[in-house]
Amino acid sequence: MRLAVVFPVQVFFDGSHYTTSSYFHYQLSHLQTYLGGIDLIVLLKKSLNEKRTESIDSERIHVHGLPFSKNGWELHSINLPQMILALARLFKKKRREWDVLLIYDSNIITELSCMMAKAFKIPAILYCGGRIDLSKLEKAKSKGFPERILRNVGIMCHKAAFSLLARKTPLIVTGSELYNYYRDKNIRVYKIISTTASEEWIEEKVPCEGKRHDQSFRVLTVCQVSPIKGLEYLIEAAANLRSADINALLQIVGPAHDEHYLASLKQRIDRLGLNNAVDFVGAIEHGELAQYYEKADVFVLPSLCEGIPKVIPEAMAKALPIIATKVGGLHELVTDGKEGILVEPADVEGLTTAMKTLATDHRLCEQMAGASLSKAPQFTVEVQMERLARIIKGIRASFINSS
Repeated sequence: MRLAVVFPVQVFFDGSHYTTSSYFHYQLSHLQTYLGGIDLIVLLKKSLNEKRTESIDSERIHVHGLPFSKNGWELHSINLPQMILALARLFKKKRREWDVLLIYDSNIITELSCMMAKAFKIPAILYCGGRIDLSKLEKAKSKGFPERILRNVGIMCHKAAFSLLARKTPLIVTGSELYNYYRDKNIRVYKIISTTASEEWIEEKVPCEGKRHDQSFRVLTVCQVSPIKGLEYLIEAAANLRSADINALLQIVGPAHDEHYLASLKQRIDRLGLNNAVDFVGAIEHGELAQYYEKADVFVLPSLCEGIPKVIPEAMAKALPIIATKVGGLHELVTDGKEGILVEPADVEGLTTAMKTLATDHRLCEQMAGASLSKAPQFTVEVQMERLARIIKGIRASFINSS
């Protein structure tokens, strides 16, 4: 079987290598072992200076790039006709080679790909990692008023278009919340857990010694530095811990695509006197993540909105207790009081209390770490991609039988 994957994420090409700041291709490489060949359709930017974080193995995954504006989505309308033409040419050329089309995300490329798949009679599947929660996005005030209006109008349009497509197209979702939301609208809804944590990541046992030799409490979060992740609340909570004489050190690992938001966070850190306590690591290769998990005492994800975040299974595999917000499908991964502590979104006091509890109660911290480690094998990329492959094969068979 040959699978075409439409994943409208930015990929950079320097003339010989394809690189990206996303870890999506890590899942695809595992999916390929169950399905066969994969063609990957992405937004391509030619660049010699872009920092490489993740290299895509173009010998195993065939990359097809759509032209993309260097200024991003907000200013890409000039290139839109060129993008549409490139997508149409690609579909026309490959229509007889592709057995199934798997389409990620919600944007104009998603909608165009669904329409072209129908026109060329290619079975298409939508992949939905999270609902677009406009009320949460409106909390982000880091951009100027015109930019927010433009962004929110675009979100509403794509949300409406995706909702229509999700009623008529087989849909793969991450987590029970999305499954329950869509199952009354579409009988062909399937659920998986999105993860990049492999079996080899899982620790043999809970590390009991050596983490707190300097008497610090190391807090880790791995996410994009964007308003929807609620990092300002985590920073405020870290300041509260230090005011309570707990030497909290916060590491934030992940790319910063919103420079305005990053600047506002740094201003907040400066105001709170946390310059020596908060470290923005930036984007790193997936293989480098393990060392950050291994040095941390607790993993915290303060998101305002989520689907099933890939980083939680990674943290569990590294035997970390979890503190996260009660959003999306996080409750499916973390049982409150067992593998970690769940708090309300945008709740500084809740985050402070949870982190203080784990910083001072070493026995509870170790118990939750053990519970995380015990649960980790359920969420490996091998388990979940095998399930995804079975779903794709089943949808393909149903399409052939109904043709």
